[in-house]
Amino acid sequence: MKILTLVDHYLPGTRGGGQLRTVQNLVLGLPPGHDFWIVTRNRDHASSEPYPGLPVLRWVDVGRARVLYLPPDAETVARIGAIAGEAGADLVYANSLFSRMTIRYLVARRLGLAARSPLLIAPRGECSPGALGIRAFRKRAFLRLGWAAGLYRGALWQASTERERDDVLRALPRLAPEEVLIAPDLSGEPPPADVVRHEKVSGRARLVFISRVARMKNLHFALRALATVRGEVTLDVFGPTDDPGYWRECEAEALRLPSNVSMRYRGELPPDRVVETFAAHDFSVLPTLGENFGHVIFESLAARCPVVLSDRTAWPDLGREGGGFTIPLEDPSRWTAALQACVDMGPETHEAMADRARVVALGFVERLGPVRRNVEMFERCLRRA
Repeated sequence: MKILTLVDHYLPGTRGGGQLRTVQNLVLGLPPGHDFWIVTRNRDHASSEPYPGLPVLRWVDVGRARVLYLPPDAETVARIGAIAGEAGADLVYANSLFSRMTIRYLVARRLGLAARSPLLIAPRGECSPGALGIRAFRKRAFLRLGWAAGLYRGALWQASTERERDDVLRALPRLAPEEVLIAPDLSGEPPPADVVRHEKVSGRARLVFISRVARMKNLHFALRALATVRGEVTLDVFGPTDDPGYWRECEAEALRLPSNVSMRYRGELPPDRVVETFAAHDFSVLPTLGENFGHVIFESLAARCPVVLSDRTAWPDLGREGGGFTIPLEDPSRWTAALQACVDMGPETHEAMADRARVVALGFVERLGPVRRNVEMFERCLRRA
């Protein structure tokens, strides 16, 4: 099965977030016979510089995938349509609903500039209420226009969870429920169980935020919740600051923190240092407005770093499961109370929670059966065609 995959950013990029990770894990995790031909940009997210030494506009081997890198001037409706036509793929797999690459492919397909291969669209969380609430008028107008123009005609849709499936059906109410297929994201290999951790100290908390510093990830909310916490607290922030206006908001919140609480921006984190960074902290914090999977949540839990998490993800209630805290964003006082509990927690209680965090991560992924369900999803797309 030849799968022509559209994704804004791929290897060797490191800033593409969940979309990049999901596609990479599919390439590595699906059984032989699933051949990914990936069309992507020749630069990393929010970067104006191309990847050094990589050819453009021709297929190259990157691991188990074939990849075509597009410079900005080649990302046109005609070019993308021609690439799709020449590839002769069994299936086109568009990762993102609102990316320019997906939109231009949909236009090319509608105009007859691309072969009408079976089409699978994965919104990757873009239909969640939190995501649609950012630039809401523009996004909802585009969805209505795209439907009226027939851009989505004949497509099937991927949701990673039941929750995301409901989000997609709410955002596109003309879709029939059977047109949205559920196949969870692949998590990748968990870190080894014997990752060395530092012992937690009661009255002190080393917190970490690893994600894009973007409104969707809601860092400023965590900073506000920390404003009245007692004890010695550090919050290390790792991730690209793509939105200068939002980053200024976060910096302003950090300046309001009392002297016992500090935020330290540590820059971007190479993927090979994520596990050791989680292991060097007591808790990770992610008050996200929505995640369709949340690779960073899996990595934190699997590295035995409990998570203080919003309730807008597919992950089970970490408080009930014993792997951290899951708290509604509508209740800021509970966030402050949970963060205070993190500070006050002693080493024995924390060690038990850290052990439980890994059990929750591995059990959640095992229950999803991600490889089998992704194989079934791709096969169903071909059968429908």
